[in-house]
Amino acid sequence: FQRRGAEGASDVAAAADPAAAEGQPDALLRMAFIRFMSDLLIDHSKFIDRRHDGGFDQAGFLAQRPELDRPFLQELTATQMWAMWCAKRLDPNTSEDQKDVLLFDEIIHQKLNRKASTLK
Repeated sequence: FQRRGAEGASDVAAAADPAAAEGQPDALLRMAFIRFMSDLLIDHSKFIDRRHDGGFDQAGFLAQRPELDRPFLQELTATQMWAMWCAKRLDPNTSEDQKDVLLFDEIIHQKLNRKASTLK
């Protein structure tokens, strides 16, 4: 994630607001990517656990996903980048690691709140 603001809330707003992309050619692409990944990985943190190989319960995670999504998610969760993400969640080494995790969690939290408010 690329943070432009000093506040976490403004980071989340920037990640979700197309108006914030004005003058930044790659910003819309970054926003589309974060929306896609947050939809896809909305509850992944429930499966991050030190008791599993690599700190992630891949079988449990995949079992909760639609059949059509599983091949892609299986490949994604087998990558070195995924292993690094799980390590960041389990043991953030730097404040930047911690900020990345908190930012992604906040984007997911806001997404869940929007879904809950539209169902009312």
